[in-house]
Amino acid sequence: MPSFRYRAMDAGGKLVSGAIVAGSEREVADRIDQLGLVLIDKVAVGDSKPASSLSLSSLFNKPKAEDVTVFTRDLALLLRAGARINDGLELMAGDRDIGSLRPVIADIRSR
Repeated sequence: MPSFRYRAMDAGGKLVSGAIVAGSEREVADRIDQLGLVLIDKVAVGDSKPASSLSLSSLFNKPKAEDVTVFTRDLALLLRAGARINDGLELMAGDRDIGSLRPVIADIRSR
């Protein structure tokens, strides 16, 4: 069975990563869901490209241009007010209205 590395977010918005041995990507997604995590991406060991980059869910959960504009404006306001970028991203990740941008913010925070 292949081994999959994954990145996910817990209920508190913290980034979690690990590896799962599974027969398919679907099994990985099911296990992550059972753990109460939100899957951000998964990579089969030896693969160089995230398996989630072409998934149907990523096509339908793309952020709207308006959401990106609001996110960028709000982050800029926090930074101008003196917040550190990590603190600003953490604050924004906790916002319930952030919706489909949550995985994007988590990815930015982890990088």
